[in-house]
Amino acid sequence: MTPTEPEGGEDAVCRCSASSVFDAPATALPLRGPSSNRLRAYLELIRVPNLFTASADVTAGFLYMGGRRQDLDVLATLVGASVCLYAGGVALNDVCDARRDALERPERPIPSGRITRRAAALFACSLLLLGILVATLASPRAGVVAALLTISILFYNTVLKATVLGPWTIGICRALNLSLGLSVHPTFRTFVGTIPILLLITTYTASIGVFARDEATNSKRKRLVRGTLGVSLSTAALAVIPFITPDGRLSAILFIAGLAAFLGVQGFRAANSRAPGDVQRTVGIFILGLIGFDAAMTWAAGGIAAGAAVAVWIIPTAYFRTRFKMS
Repeated sequence: MTPTEPEGGEDAVCRCSASSVFDAPATALPLRGPSSNRLRAYLELIRVPNLFTASADVTAGFLYMGGRRQDLDVLATLVGASVCLYAGGVALNDVCDARRDALERPERPIPSGRITRRAAALFACSLLLLGILVATLASPRAGVVAALLTISILFYNTVLKATVLGPWTIGICRALNLSLGLSVHPTFRTFVGTIPILLLITTYTASIGVFARDEATNSKRKRLVRGTLGVSLSTAALAVIPFITPDGRLSAILFIAGLAAFLGVQGFRAANSRAPGDVQRTVGIFILGLIGFDAAMTWAAGGIAAGAAVAVWIIPTAYFRTRFKMS
């Protein structure tokens, strides 16, 4: 689920199928190093810092719908399901991008030989199935959402990644992840206030995909500008939430404006530079910004305390960001 897609003309490099993964020799990429290095390889594979942005989505959805303290066990279950699904999605992403990564990112776990492609595929599939199971334990509705999210992840990685729909599929995945938290509330299907936030988080995430498309090579300035505008404007549009929710808080608008401006400045700086290092750093900021997006959304709907409860996820994200790459 990492929002980095290849150019359409390179789909032969990134094409992924069950037969191509599981028919590959298990010894094609031998593991090297002690068990601690192997553990680190798996943590790199699942993008540890990004897992907490998925947790923030679920927490935001839960609180946006007025989640109750007595349902915190349900929230914890959904967070676990979300982490499994996100980890499985990014692991599958690397399985399908193994050939491309061998050229552009040889330090990643699969091309570097620290994890075999087959082992990574089995790991990814196990996590996706576990995510559906854990979500179903929370509620049947959440199980359905998790199944839809898994289907979207599979379609993205096997069919849509190299197409114009690739970034939008990633956006839909993020919206479905947010929906895991929303789905706990019985009015989830009828509350119209969920429609704007699902559209906005889809646009935000798709815009990261547009921005990050060529992050490892030579990014085009127009694409970087489009991605930046999408991220910044979708964040700014959260200012409508106080006007469409029963307990909307106008106090969140100043924070929303500041966050949108900050993200815009970071994106335009990278667009002017176009250096791969600057672009990749900004992709990390945009991914980290998803927690700010979730916190702003929750603050606008339910108050600053709810927003702060979501923002807490930025602490482990920032900690692990100094030790593992986010893209």
